[in-house]
Amino acid sequence: MTSSPHDPAGSAAAPRSARFRAVLLVALVVLLLCSAGAVVWLLAARGGDAEDRQGQRDAVMSQARQFMLRSYTYGPDDLDEAGRLAENRAQVEEVVSDKFGAAYEESIAAIEQLVKSQGVGQSAQVHGVGVQYLDGDSARALVAGESTFTQRAEDGSTQDVQTQTFRMVVDLVKVDGAWLVDDSNIASAASPDAEPSGSPADTPALSPTPSPTDGAGR
Repeated sequence: MTSSPHDPAGSAAAPRSARFRAVLLVALVVLLLCSAGAVVWLLAARGGDAEDRQGQRDAVMSQARQFMLRSYTYGPDDLDEAGRLAENRAQVEEVVSDKFGAAYEESIAAIEQLVKSQGVGQSAQVHGVGVQYLDGDSARALVAGESTFTQRAEDGSTQDVQTQTFRMVVDLVKVDGAWLVDDSNIASAASPDAEPSGSPADTPALSPTPSPTDGAGR
């Protein structure tokens, strides 16, 4: 039976149908908004993780660079009144772990004697730093560059004695949120196939250079 315009049953069905469609539309809009929010949240989370990891990589490379520059830079002008490389010690201690700091303290005394008796010095340039691996609390960086050895002449001038390239493997650990150098070795001995990013492809192999880990200085 067809409802007439004056049929109460037909009049009641029309508003109910309209309300149903309105509720359904609102529900669909809410669902779409929730889905869009979830997508944005996931993308933001992934982007945040990527930024955090890149930030950690940058911190590792920066600390490895600073370690090489600080530990490979000293000379007669850096000796204090007691004949110690006090500033060099303090700068290196800022970027190394307690374990490595103990080894460094043993080697720096021999270097101080050479600086005092022969007027020797060393300076470094870093050409490239790369990260070989990185996890939550440990990392390995590869550092390439060159160091120049100097010696004070009788007339007081400083003369370059030798310049040589280096390729070092620097192991770091995370301590209280900060990356600290925990060990260092010649790259050819620890990772012969690794090449730091940003270093020249034809970087010569590192000739033996003393380091705190071998007890002979740097």
